[in-house]
Amino acid sequence: MIGNQFRYNELPKSRYNVSATINGVKLDLKNTSLGPIWELRLNITYKNLVDELREQLCANDQTSGIQQFRNHLTSLTGFLTAIGKDEDSRVGHELKSGYVASVNTYIDLLGLSERTKADRRSHLNKWKNIADAIENKARGTAMPLKSFNVALRDSLVASNMSKATFISNTGISKYVLAKWLSGGQPHQRTITAVHRAESELGLSRGELANLIRADNKSWTSNFIGQIDYRTRLAEAIKNPYKLRPEEVSAELLKEWKDLFRYKTAVIVSLKRIENAVWRLKSIEKCAKTVPEACINNLTSPSATIMWASILNFLGFLRLSIDKEGYGLDLHEVQTIAWFAHTDALNAYLEFIKRRSGGISNGSHKRICTEVLSLIRSDSGYLSQQPEFMEKLKVSSIPEGIDWRMMCAKTSEVANVWKNQSKDKSRSTEEPIAALLALPYALDPIFKAIKQMDIKAAGMPSGGLVQARLKRDALLFAFLVSNPLRVLNFKIMTWLPDNTGNLYKDSSKSWRLRFSATDIKNDKPYNVKVASWLVNRLEAYIEEYRDILLDSHRSNYLFISSKASKGEKWDFMSRHIQIITKKLIPETPGFGAHAFRHLIATDWLARNPNDFLTVAELLNDRIETVISHYAHLKKDQSFDRYENYVVGVMGENMSK
Repeated sequence: MIGNQFRYNELPKSRYNVSATINGVKLDLKNTSLGPIWELRLNITYKNLVDELREQLCANDQTSGIQQFRNHLTSLTGFLTAIGKDEDSRVGHELKSGYVASVNTYIDLLGLSERTKADRRSHLNKWKNIADAIENKARGTAMPLKSFNVALRDSLVASNMSKATFISNTGISKYVLAKWLSGGQPHQRTITAVHRAESELGLSRGELANLIRADNKSWTSNFIGQIDYRTRLAEAIKNPYKLRPEEVSAELLKEWKDLFRYKTAVIVSLKRIENAVWRLKSIEKCAKTVPEACINNLTSPSATIMWASILNFLGFLRLSIDKEGYGLDLHEVQTIAWFAHTDALNAYLEFIKRRSGGISNGSHKRICTEVLSLIRSDSGYLSQQPEFMEKLKVSSIPEGIDWRMMCAKTSEVANVWKNQSKDKSRSTEEPIAALLALPYALDPIFKAIKQMDIKAAGMPSGGLVQARLKRDALLFAFLVSNPLRVLNFKIMTWLPDNTGNLYKDSSKSWRLRFSATDIKNDKPYNVKVASWLVNRLEAYIEEYRDILLDSHRSNYLFISSKASKGEKWDFMSRHIQIITKKLIPETPGFGAHAFRHLIATDWLARNPNDFLTVAELLNDRIETVISHYAHLKKDQSFDRYENYVVGVMGENMSK
C-alpha cells in the first residue's frame, strides 16, 4: 500500500510489534503496547507529577527554583504534545517500560541543538524519577484491583459497543468520555452520568462508581472544576506589572493622544491604510472603557485595548529582572517607541508565554498585530517617524542599526510569534463539560431558572431581592433563547416609545434588534422573542424593573444591582458566573459566553453538520462557526466510520 500504513508483524503474548510507514519513512514501533498489567492499575496522572515537582522546586519561592520548574514543565509539555497526551492523562508505558524508546523517538524528532536535546533528556529523566517515586509509594498502599478508568475501558471493550453508540445512549459527551478513559476522575456532581454508564454497559449499580477513590483529590475537586486558566489568572492577579495611572508621564500621554488622533481623525498627515482606523462609537454602546480612549461621548474599543497593551508592555519593561521583567527604570520606559525594539518585544512575548503556562495564545497574536500595525514599512505610525529612535535608551540600541532596520527586524519577530500563536490559553468547553455529559445539556439551566422563580415567590412582594431574582431569571432565559455576546445584553435597551433594541412590531409581537455597529462582526440582528419568554419579559418590565431603578431613569433593559442610577451593567458576566456556580453544582461556574458554546455544541451533537442553524442562533458567519466547531464534524465522520467498521467486524466474527 502506498502512503501511510501500519503492518502487524506478529502478536507475541500481549505485545505488538508494529511497522509503520509515515510520509514515506519506515519506522519500527517495537514494544509500543501496554506494559505489565500493574502499569494499568496505578492511576497516576501527569498532573500528579507536575504538582510534586512544583512542591519540590517552588515551595520557597526562590527565583532559581521557579525557573527550573518552568524549564522542566516546558520539556514535559513538548513530550506530551508529541505523544498526544496532556496533564490530565494517565502516566503510561511511555514513562515506564517504553520510556527509553519513547524518549529517543521524541528527542530524535527535535530540530534543536545537541545541548538543548541533552537538556530535554535530563528534564524528562527527572519526570520519570518522580513517576517512579510516586508509583513505589502507591504500590505500598491499598489500591483497587482496577482503577475506574481501566474498568470503564474494559467494560466498553467487552460490550462490543462503539464509542459513538455509547455516547448517544448515555448522553455523556465525547470530551468527558475521553477524559475518563485517559485518567480523569468523575466528580461527585456527575455521579449520575457514571450510573448511566453502568446501566448501558450492563454493570450493576455502583460497579464503576465504587472504584472512584474517595482519597483522590479529584473526588472532592472535579477535574473539570479545576480550571487551569482561572488558576493562572488568579496567580497573575497577585503579581501585577502594568504601569499605574500615576506612573504615566506627561510625555507618554502626549504620544498616546497623538496616536489616538492619527487612528481616529478623518484626515491625517502620515500615511494610513484603511483597516488601521479606529472606529468611534457611543460610550453607551460599548463595554467598560477608560478616559484615555474617549473623546466627548465617543470611545473606541480598539483604543481601550491598545492603551491597556501599552501600560502592560511598558510595565513589563520597568519590572525588575529578579521578577522576570526587563529591568529598566521608570523614566526610561515612557515612550511607545519601545514597540519597535526587537529584543524588548521578544522578551515581553516570552514573559507572557511563561505566565500563560507555556502557551502561545490569542494574546500573543493580538499584541503582534498591534505592533505590526505600528511598524509596517510603508504606513506604520512609528516606522514613518524615525525621530522616535532618539527616545529609546541609547545602550539598548544595537550598534550600526537605524530606525528602518530596527522596525524591519521587529516585524520579522512579530510575524514569527503571530504565526505560531495558534493555541488557546483556556478551553470554552472545560467549565461546561459536565453539562455536555448530560442527556439534555440545557436541563440544569432551566432548573436554575426555576430555583430563582421559587426563591422570588418566597420573598416580600415588591421587594428589591425579589426584583433581582426575577431579573436574573429573565437574563438566563434570554441567554438560552438568544445566545448573543454578553455586550449585547449589557447595552440592550427598552423604551416605552418602542425605539429600543427590544420592541413590539406592528402585530404587537416582541422582537430584538441590533444594528451592525452594535454587533462584533457587523452582522445586523433582528429576530422575534421566543413565545415562551414573553410572559416573563412583560412581568419584568411591568413589575420589577422600576423597583431596581428606584425612581432613577435608564434605557437599559437589565439594571445592575450596583448601578441602579441607570449605568451599564459592566460586570454582568461575572454575576452570571457566580449564579451558575451556586445553582448549577455540576460546574465550577461559567459566564455568558459559555452559554453560546453550550447551545452550539449541544445542537450540533443532536443535529450533525447543521452549522447554518448555529450560525443564525449565534449571529455569526457560517465560516466562523465551521472553523470553531469543525472538530465536531470530524468526530461525527469518524463515529459513522467506527460504526461501519464495528458492523463489518461483527459480520466476519459471526461467520
